[in-house]
Parts: sequence; structure tokens; C-alpha cells
Amino acid sequence: MPHHLVGGEEVVFLYGDSDAVSAVHEVPRFDGPTVCRITEAAARVNGKRGVLRTRIGGGGVPAPTMIRSVAAALGLPTRLLGGGGARSLLGGAPYPLEIVAAPVTIRLLRGPGAAPLEWDAPLVLVVPDEYKCTDWELQLGHMFRAEFGAFETNDSMTVRAPAGAAPGTPAPAPVPYIAPRRGAQVTLGTSTFVVADDTMAEARRAASDMRAEAALASASAGTRFLGRGACAECGAARGDLTVCAACQGVLDVYYCGRDCQRSSWWSGHKDACQRAQAARRG
Repeated sequence: MPHHLVGGEEVVFLYGDSDAVSAVHEVPRFDGPTVCRITEAAARVNGKRGVLRTRIGGGGVPAPTMIRSVAAALGLPTRLLGGGGARSLLGGAPYPLEIVAAPVTIRLLRGPGAAPLEWDAPLVLVVPDEYKCTDWELQLGHMFRAEFGAFETNDSMTVRAPAGAAPGTPAPAPVPYIAPRRGAQVTLGTSTFVVADDTMAEARRAASDMRAEAALASASAGTRFLGRGACAECGAARGDLTVCAACQGVLDVYYCGRDCQRSSWWSGHKDACQRAQAARRG
């Protein structure tokens, strides 16, 4: 399991048969006296047995507003999404592996020594099918946006205090969100966390590919064909062409126009193009 905590706490559900009982481990950090508290308990989610592991502390920046909520997750009952009162955060029919935990209290600190503001809200753990959801769709957005006026960034969800909050209440404050993981693990975190390393690497690769394709398309538009060789379909290499079309799959294949590109696609280029795109994603 990658070590990707920035600070605070982590809850991970590990699939697999286990007879683990509740246990607490105090783990000193190698670089100092900071203690990380790890609690494990046997759990069953959607009929699958596993271990629900909670880690509190051991990070660089504590997240005191979420410690109680995350620690309490070990004791919360779970039920299939679609039961009474449940709703899908992603819209439409619930995904097969979504689960809903019992309500928890979200604490928004008002400042040192001040009493926190508290709201009860359902804590939703999304255990996604990674082939049906994109990374950022998995954040807990819709419910908090509707109830608390939440707003979203790439890797966190924050909540604005409602209009009736005490004067001086800071906003935003952290609330839970879900980050997908490779394999069978899902991480519950707060806005003090970064997304798991492997997920961020995938997002960076996708963004890099998009930037490269956009730059190539921009360079192709309004650029003469000189230096690009012949059209892959008709063989034309006329220097007076002011627009050429670059294949977005096989990036070094060019056409003198959309008609040639369409003809090439249906005459056999489709398979090569799709293989090239799949290779870049993989």
C-alpha cells in the first residue's frame, strides 16, 4: 500500500477473508517521536469480508476536525446504497459497490479555544467500479453542495458555513471525500490529503497527453504542409495547403483534409488508431 498521507487520518477497506478482531497498534515514526494510531476491525461490505483499517496521526499536518468522524467509522453500520433514504451521489442508478454509512457529525472549528460548529450528515463511502467512474466523479460533491453550499477543487471538497453560522466562522473547512486506488482498496480522506500516488500519476499522464495533443492540433491549424510529408490517404504534399488534419491517435499521421481522414479511417486506419490511443493510456 503506497504511503501517501500528508497528515491526519486514513480509512481503508481491504478486501479478502480475515478473522481480524479490533486491535490498536501504536507505531512510532522513524524520523521522530510522533505516534501513529492504527485500528483494525473485521468488516463485511456488500457481502465481501475484509478489514477496515483506520490510521490517525503520523502525518505532517493534523486534521483535528475529522479525527472523531474517521475514528467513528469503525463502529458505523453499513448498508447497500438503494435502501431506505439512500441516494447515489453520482446521479441515476446507484453503482453496485456503493455503500452508505450511518450519519456522522461534521465539526467545523471556529478558532483556537472556540466551540466548534456541528452538523449531522450522512457519511457516504463510495467503493467504485474503476471502469465506470472517473477520478473526480468520486468526490463527495453533490450532497454537500446541495446542503452546505460546498465547492470543489481537483483533490478536495470543502464546506462553507451556512448563513446562520456564528460571526467570524472561517470557511472553508474540510469534509470527507473518496479517492480511488488501484486494486481493491479505497481511501477515505479529507482535504488535508493528496490523492493516492498512483491516481495522481494517472491524472498527470492524462493531462500531459491532452496538452500534447492540443499543442499538436494548434500547430497543425494554419500551418503549411512543408516538412510533414505526404497525406496518408491520397499522397498529396502540396505546399499551398494552409490547414492539415492530424490524427489524434497516431500523432505523426497527417491528412490534407477531413475527407481523406474519413476515408482512411474506414479503409483500415481505425484499428491502428485505437491501438495507439490504448497504448498511450496504458
